[in-house]
Amino acid sequence: MSELRKKAMTRLAICAVALVASIIFSVLLLTGTFDGKTDSGDAAPATSDTTSAAAGVNDPTADSFTAEATGDTAEPPAEEQPAEEQPAEPEPTPEPTPAPPAANPLTGAADADYTGKRPVAVTLRNMTGSTPQWGIASADVLVEGVTEGTTASLMALYANPDSIAKAGPVGPARDLLLQVALPLNAVPVHIDKNIYASNLLNTLAYQDLDGYHIGKTAFAFDQDRQNAGYAEENCWYTTAELINSGLASYGVSLNGDNTPLFQFGERPAVDPADRSGMNLTITFSPDDIDCLNYDTGTGLYALSNGDGSPVQDADNGQQAGFTNVFVFYASSGIKD
Repeated sequence: MSELRKKAMTRLAICAVALVASIIFSVLLLTGTFDGKTDSGDAAPATSDTTSAAAGVNDPTADSFTAEATGDTAEPPAEEQPAEEQPAEPEPTPEPTPAPPAANPLTGAADADYTGKRPVAVTLRNMTGSTPQWGIASADVLVEGVTEGTTASLMALYANPDSIAKAGPVGPARDLLLQVALPLNAVPVHIDKNIYASNLLNTLAYQDLDGYHIGKTAFAFDQDRQNAGYAEENCWYTTAELINSGLASYGVSLNGDNTPLFQFGERPAVDPADRSGMNLTITFSPDDIDCLNYDTGTGLYALSNGDGSPVQDADNGQQAGFTNVFVFYASSGIKD
């Protein structure tokens, strides 16, 4: 055989051996029995991760295999999701503005909160022998007017019933005075009443506090005053505690709305040179005269009797005085 033929046969055998070796190697790789490592012990079965990686190989090159087998293949970037729009936070509900304290419905003074407080209207005896009265100096408003012939009746109005330490002597109700008190939602306090006052209260179904019916539940008798020579009818009085006790027996309360006596407001002080009405004399009858003299020191109209003697409170000896005085003129006559 020629030398050239021998070389050709040798190369053909080597190629055949290489081909067989490549086929065997490929089979080992595909079956997972060869992982490129040498282990002195028994070969461990391929893991599921390795099997999955090998089974997924499309290009059996070293680079491709290494990337699949080691799990280093980069994941494609996740698509960016649009940010969810957050719902707008609800705006907080504004707190309601509390109502300002109610001023005194009888004087307009902002000296306390009179919200939900009904005034009290106490009729005072004003006949000869009844003075001095209790509670006239502490009254917010004092109403006096002719009710029978030439006789003037007196009513003390209190915006804060708790301030009544003692009021009296308590007299009978008169319709003229009730027509002032009822629109204010005041509680009328009296002992007895004439037919006109009774008819007015009954028509309006308005609950009063009448000592003629309720007695000592709401009224008390001053024995010392009687011992001093006063008539019995000029010795009855009431207090804040007694008024509350009497109303409770009727199931009535001093809690409730009130209506201002006037529409109050502020005004500049009057210059002393421009002041008028410094002294007032009001004649109800020859025997019933009131004098009101303005005191520039206190800013009050001091109340005096026709003879000049001061009208004093029997409870503390204080002379009655008023910031404002209103005089109303009206015709009068006999009803029956």
